[in-house]
Amino acid sequence: MVGRISFDGAKLLGNGQFSNIYSGMLDGVKQVAVKQVLLEDVQQNVIYHCIDESDIYKQRNQREENALMKILDHRNVIKLFLVEEDAPFKNFALELCVCSLDQYCKGQFNCPMPSDATVLLHIAEGLLYVHSKGLAHRNIDPENILISSTPVTVMLADFGLSKPVRIGTNSFSVSRDRQNAQGNNLCWMAPELLDDPDDEAISEKRGSVASDIFSTGCVFFFYLKPGYHPFENSQILTASNIIEGIPVHFLEFFPEEQSRFQAMVGSMIASKPEDRIQLKEVVNQLREMVEVYPTSPEVNEMNDQFNEQLDWLN
Repeated sequence: MVGRISFDGAKLLGNGQFSNIYSGMLDGVKQVAVKQVLLEDVQQNVIYHCIDESDIYKQRNQREENALMKILDHRNVIKLFLVEEDAPFKNFALELCVCSLDQYCKGQFNCPMPSDATVLLHIAEGLLYVHSKGLAHRNIDPENILISSTPVTVMLADFGLSKPVRIGTNSFSVSRDRQNAQGNNLCWMAPELLDDPDDEAISEKRGSVASDIFSTGCVFFFYLKPGYHPFENSQILTASNIIEGIPVHFLEFFPEEQSRFQAMVGSMIASKPEDRIQLKEVVNQLREMVEVYPTSPEVNEMNDQFNEQLDWLN
């Protein structure tokens, strides 16, 4: 036990290159997921443009901590309750979820879910809130969208790559370290972010909140047609098709009962950022599709607060 956060090392929920996630407790009474991150330098021989891989991961954890502890507070964004250091580790007490959207869509977990429109609305409202706070998520994929129970809530997670956007342009700089740190997630990135690694002008390129919208559109498709990506499943082919603007499996995979989502998703994954639908319009369309979408007075008040901040996004 370390301070207010405790966990059993035998109850491993998942792991990464420099972290493990355990089932644990906060103050001995609240169930949480405990992300344990190694603080000390990890001996790595792999150098990415003079930045040690462990240093990149530390930067990601600091970004996530800053975003979740200081900026974000919304029911569709995972909650970070507390951070404690216990050298050589740092422990993050996070909201406990039952599975990721990726695990659910691949049939690894079977939990009751609300309507398709409600699930997509949860994702879109969470991202709209993030954008309203002046941040781009930059890492939207099914593994970084989590599902909690009682009640079922879908929420965004992993803010290690989030960046402030420039007010007026809603854009952020594109850097090589982001590409290197995210090589396994290329198939969820917008075409404007899939730069040629030999392109020396990359430092001048900029992504935007529209890049998040593209990724979210791909995730919507992945959920509606579980396990399928609109631009193919092979990672290499997917990235190539995204760059070329070829949605291989798009039209054929929308049966009549899901046709109401087709135009919306198609607009989200348009090749050019300026051609993509605004996220606020996505939320409005999904709200119209949801016949009953229960919200508490607290959530309604929160929505009113951040909706007032959205004009600069349009």
